[in-house]
Amino acid sequence: MKIKKGFTLIELLIVMAIIMILAAILFVRFSTAQKKARDATRKADLKEIQNALEMYADDHKGAVPVRTQLGPPVEVSDLTELSPTYISRMPSDPKNNDDFKYFYYSPGKQYWLRAKLEAQKTADAEIDVGGKTWDNACGSPYATCIIKQGSDYFFRLGNG
Repeated sequence: MKIKKGFTLIELLIVMAIIMILAAILFVRFSTAQKKARDATRKADLKEIQNALEMYADDHKGAVPVRTQLGPPVEVSDLTELSPTYISRMPSDPKNNDDFKYFYYSPGKQYWLRAKLEAQKTADAEIDVGGKTWDNACGSPYATCIIKQGSDYFFRLGNG
């Protein structure tokens, strides 16, 4: 009698399917962890920029760099007044593509910073800033926002 050594085709296919399912689960978890890490970096970057703006304001009688264009807010990289005196280098978004950038808007004594988040998918519909309601002030329903009005700060995270 002849003894067969090896695996049948069905056994090999079952093992391959199990391996592919496990790989898919690990890929999704790793991808989510990367998104959360980039979101944490974004929040830390906004806080760093906020600190630089406050130091600038202390040296300029409470005023921050003015950016009041009627169009979209400017990218944070355009805040050349802050670097290198108040911040060693201006942070940029970890992805730094057209969908993920840091933005800034200010008429002079108040400002807001915006960063789009990846891992969090809810947000407040509006933010009340000094008596004026800014509908979705961050410009994105999934954004993290620091808004300053006078001495008050509105720090809204993208998780609502």
